[in-house]
Amino acid sequence: QDQVLKRYIGNLNTPKPKQIDELFASLIAVPKVSKKWSWHRCNPAKARARLNKLVMLRGAIAHRVSTPRSVLKRDVVRAASFVGRLAVATHNAVNTSLRVKLGHRPWREYK
Repeated sequence: QDQVLKRYIGNLNTPKPKQIDELFASLIAVPKVSKKWSWHRCNPAKARARLNKLVMLRGAIAHRVSTPRSVLKRDVVRAASFVGRLAVATHNAVNTSLRVKLGHRPWREYK
C-alpha cells in the first residue's frame, strides 16, 4: 500500500491532466477521466489546458519564479471555481463508471 501511495500520490504536487488520467486509470480503472471534464462553454480540451496553465502558475509562485502579471483576488476566485468544477466532473465520471460496473450509482450526481 505504501508503494502504491508513493507511486501515485507522491508526485501529485503537479496534478496535470496526464497525471490525473494515469492516477484514475491505474487505481480505479476509469480511463481518461479528463475527457469527462466539460460543462457549459468548456470542453475537455479547454479544461485540460486551463488546468495545465493553473499548475504552471502554481509552480511559478511556489518556486518564486516571476509571473507574467500579478495574481489578483479574482484570479484566485476563478481558479477555485474551476477546481470545484473539475472535482464535480471527476466525481460524476467516477460515479458513472461505478454504475456501469456495479449496476447502480453509489452516490448522487452533482450539477
